[in-house]
Amino acid sequence: MPVDTVAISQQQFKDELRRLVADNRLQEATKRLKKAASGDAYGAYRAKVLHHAGQLSAYQELLIVDTTAPAELARNRNRLSLGLLELIDKLPDDAALVARDSPPEGFSEDRLKRGMFKLLLAGKVLVILFTGFLWLTGSGLTFENFTTVAGILIPVFATYLMIMVQDVTKNRSILQPGDKRVNKGFARLAYTLVILYPVVLILILNLLGSGSITFTQLTALMALVETFLGAYLGKVVFGLFRGE
Repeated sequence: MPVDTVAISQQQFKDELRRLVADNRLQEATKRLKKAASGDAYGAYRAKVLHHAGQLSAYQELLIVDTTAPAELARNRNRLSLGLLELIDKLPDDAALVARDSPPEGFSEDRLKRGMFKLLLAGKVLVILFTGFLWLTGSGLTFENFTTVAGILIPVFATYLMIMVQDVTKNRSILQPGDKRVNKGFARLAYTLVILYPVVLILILNLLGSGSITFTQLTALMALVETFLGAYLGKVVFGLFRGE
């Protein structure tokens, strides 16, 4: 790797940590700093990072207890932020380079959001198209039935879509305050729900097409799916796109 590229990589990692501090994400910045300085060669520096991490934990406990004056909490937070920025400035270049080249923990929240948006949009469109196919081919659905099913499917989908579009609009800036990470278990759950949701709906619609259920039973089953499976999916969507 050329020297100038090495310097850029080191600087990029330090800049990412500074953006986290600017965004008041001190815990995440400290965690990444601890990981970068985990080698035996950084003993003295790592001790300073661990000491700062302990101070940050004490500050978090003060927030939970809620007995400290807001002005004092603000001063503590500013002191911790400045101390963290100083540690970032002093981070050894080789540690910054290794940290920059190593894959971060967890799953990118931005990537998960994009995947959720595309899969939910594709899944709902597929379900509606399959419903239209059953109507056009005369497989148990009249036009009135088709509009009834669409009336069940579209409102919840429109709500999710509006929340997602609002999030995209809010985060339209190119400059972002760092990459937020979510744990892989949450990412797997999110993808499982967003894939399972349209699959279950299509299976229920297929039961109507094969004559296994009546239209009344179809609407009841779809309402159950929207109530239970859709509710769990909605919790994920609200959590991701509204920051809950």
